[in-house]
Amino acid sequence: MSSQKEEKSRFDLYKKICLFIQDEKLNSFELAREFNLLALELFSYQSRANPVYRKISQLASQLTKREPSVFSEIPLLAISLFKSEQIFSLEQEQVSKIFYSSGTTQKNRSRHFLSEKELSLYQVSLYKNFKRAFMLSEEFSSQKTRYLALTESQQDKPNNSLVYMFDYLRAKLFKINDPKECFLLENLNFRFELLESSIERAFLESKQILLVGTSLLFKSLLEQLRLKKIKQLVLPKDSAIMQTGGFKNEKETISPARLKQELGSFFALRPEKILDQYGMSETGTQFYDYYEINKSLNKKTNKNFNKENNEENNKKNNSSNFVYREKLIPHWCQIRILDPRNLKRELPVFETGLIAIYDLTNLDSCAFILTEDLGFKTTQNTFQVVGRVAQADLKGCSLNYQEL
Repeated sequence: MSSQKEEKSRFDLYKKICLFIQDEKLNSFELAREFNLLALELFSYQSRANPVYRKISQLASQLTKREPSVFSEIPLLAISLFKSEQIFSLEQEQVSKIFYSSGTTQKNRSRHFLSEKELSLYQVSLYKNFKRAFMLSEEFSSQKTRYLALTESQQDKPNNSLVYMFDYLRAKLFKINDPKECFLLENLNFRFELLESSIERAFLESKQILLVGTSLLFKSLLEQLRLKKIKQLVLPKDSAIMQTGGFKNEKETISPARLKQELGSFFALRPEKILDQYGMSETGTQFYDYYEINKSLNKKTNKNFNKENNEENNKKNNSSNFVYREKLIPHWCQIRILDPRNLKRELPVFETGLIAIYDLTNLDSCAFILTEDLGFKTTQNTFQVVGRVAQADLKGCSLNYQEL
């Protein structure tokens, strides 16, 4: 295929994915069919244009003697290759943004190279997904919400995907012009005065707080506030916290249950108001816990995010002090759970295995990724994350493609 035809084909694919992400009309059957077609078209493009993924797809083709006919047959790229290889389908000058994973300088960090079009899909996905998870109810309208981010700003961390996400939401969703109005970390120091004044102002203006950040920084914030002899900061009614990430580089960690309990106690929030997000620098889509809004979603029979009642899952959750809450799978993604001992075998619901992510927003990197995270499906559209594979060290991924 000539470069001109390849570029037109890529642009057409970009437009189709963009429209698909924003679709609200297709039923569940139509969504599944359209996802499968787009995934196969994206595979065809990436297996030609992406040098690293081309080798993997050629090897898979030699082994299977045929091309994929459904998305579940598409070969996966081990996430560890984002550390050692440049996973990109275009020329270097077409890199618009690079996201680095968290880590130290002792080992390679993952690098996610994004083109202008892939960054655009990231933004469309982020806006729609976050708004659907948090903003569809009256209580989380942007006009009634004070948005605070427990991270540094883009100026300090220009290649951090999470900071980029929080800053994009700041500007596009919450319409906050000055980042200094909402970012609570500056020069590695917490801006306690901004936090306290924002809470006071929210009470005066009858607004709720949406406080987002990493689990590590929430842990540090609580420790420092206690050193300041502050025992509690009560947030306004209907406020919420969204936390993400773990403690990859920390010797002293805290269990998710304990952190959630301490956040709830300190900010006077009920457990269901403290939400987790599952995401990574290598993919463009994030996965969110259910929030109370999902009750209204079900009443509206939203087919893209339909939650099935499952007695077995309820029993599973109630049997533990900590609930690994279900994450929604948006219709432009698919999650499969694979047997670590036999990656050709997809596990049934409630069986724990490796999480494989099929994400259409990864236009010019790789959309088909085998993570080193463990989880299980609960329904067709929901899954839970329970940890990492034993071979993965504290810092991050260690399995390579040959081992997988």
